[in-house]
Amino acid sequence: MLVAFYYIYTINSFMRALFTRFAYVLLIAMLTLPAITAAQDITDTLFYDIKWQLCERTPAHYYRIGTMRIDSLARYIGPATDYYMNGQPEMQATYNLKGDLDGDAVFYYPDGKIKMKGHFTQGKMTGQWHLYSSTGILRAVMDCKSETNFTPLFLYNKKGRPLLEDGSGKFTLETKEFEGLILPSGLEIDGEVRKGLKDGNWEYTTFYNTFFGHISRTHRVFLSEQYVRGRFIRGLHNPHETIDKRKIVTSPFAAITLWPPKLLTLDQLKADLVFAPTASGVHQLRSFLVRGHAPVIEEAPNSADQNFALFIRVICNALIKKEELAFKGFSSPGKTCYADSYPMIRPGQTVNKKDRYNASIRFTILPNRSVGNLTIDGKIDDRSRELITYYLLKLRKLYLDPGDELNKIVLTLQTTSNSGSNYLPVIQLSRPAQPYPDVNY
Repeated sequence: MLVAFYYIYTINSFMRALFTRFAYVLLIAMLTLPAITAAQDITDTLFYDIKWQLCERTPAHYYRIGTMRIDSLARYIGPATDYYMNGQPEMQATYNLKGDLDGDAVFYYPDGKIKMKGHFTQGKMTGQWHLYSSTGILRAVMDCKSETNFTPLFLYNKKGRPLLEDGSGKFTLETKEFEGLILPSGLEIDGEVRKGLKDGNWEYTTFYNTFFGHISRTHRVFLSEQYVRGRFIRGLHNPHETIDKRKIVTSPFAAITLWPPKLLTLDQLKADLVFAPTASGVHQLRSFLVRGHAPVIEEAPNSADQNFALFIRVICNALIKKEELAFKGFSSPGKTCYADSYPMIRPGQTVNKKDRYNASIRFTILPNRSVGNLTIDGKIDDRSRELITYYLLKLRKLYLDPGDELNKIVLTLQTTSNSGSNYLPVIQLSRPAQPYPDVNY
């Protein structure tokens, strides 16, 4: 499992580098228009949700002001500043003409405190990078050849006390202590540096929970490396296991990274549900970026059960735009949902009473197969109401039932508990019980 873990992260690092340099190859296949005969520089504001997917303003958590160049490729060039929706900067950086980050960069916490700062060289993190806690305490100084090949020069605990100084000494670094700065969480590095160079034996440990009547934390050293004055000599998988389980490694461990996750999502140009191609084949992201056309959600369901499945996906997508629900477990019903109640999101063990839902969502499917007469009443916060309204009003080409009364939709949004989730809170969407269809035997 640990070997698989290593290769998954190594491949991910490779893909990140690939997307950084050729970030917009996929986009240009979507954006290239016969009318584009010369490079166009478009300076505009683009909005992103909490996961850094392109979106419109309503569900946005961030926005970017910068210049996008569109020729045979499409990419950002020149200075770019990302902002939180409160107007505080989130990142200040510069892209070169190839669309790679190049030059000094600063990342910020929502209150304006510096999160990390350093330098990019042609899309790689290079030189000294300074990492800070959300309280403004300097936590680490890393000397980077790249975002996955770095040497700690200074390390400080959460209280600002030194663990390593002046690039010399032995140290223990737990990535969980640097949440949002060093990924992945749950690993430990035990190593030594001398005069700013890796030296001696380095060990990498993973931590996981086991259950033998009670939950206990278990650790395992899955990799060791040998360095001499900064030069990698060799590595060994499972160094403390029997000989048959060991494996020689010929390159340094590259699964721990300083690369901000947002940049991978940005480079891949992931987009919100509203930008999905329509049932009629319209590429909405292209139309939005190039022509400014407003997107819609057009899947063209052909039954009431497919309508309900679409309502579930749309409302779930709305709720996970909220920060407190963005990274919780959620599930999709697929194209069709025959059930009358569906558990969408598992928000975690503790949910404040004020955050629980018990709301009624009512609307009509109009003759033009869009949503009208929408009302949302009951126990629901204003932000959730705003998001659900935004997404439902984007729906087009819904299934229109021949019976008028069946086009008057009543949905119930509730936070409840059920045995399928060990009685933990579940946010579910329900509809009135549906009659079984007539069956001829």
